Amino acid sequence: MDVRVRSCCCALHTFVRVVCIFLTLGYLFLALLATAWHLMATNGGRFNEVSPGHTVTFVLALTFCLLGVSVNLLALLAVRKGQRTLIIPWLVFQLLVIIGKSRVFSHVCKQCIWTK
Repeated sequence: MDVRVRSCCCALHTFVRVVCIFLTLGYLFLALLATAWHLMATNGGRFNEVSPGHTVTFVLALTFCLLGVSVNLLALLAVRKGQRTLIIPWLVFQLLVIIGKSRVFSHVCKQCIWTK
């Protein structure tokens, strides 16, 4: 008995496209959340009450989202054009995201352990 799998749904380029589209939507949603958070924190548009740390956090969040969308679009272009070198920025960015998440997780765990 031969089992045949359709190559269009299990191909690597299809997986990369789906992952990049989901990640792009996630970064756009994160940018929307950061913007809403910033607008709510400014108390209806009164920017003189916003702390500098809050503004820096907002700018860093938007920069992170813009970078994420850019590298995902670059990865989609790499799949479409068949150029492997265009996917390297996506790989580096994802590596940095994973390292950043593990650092934040270890910091939160350390804070939880030391506070008890």
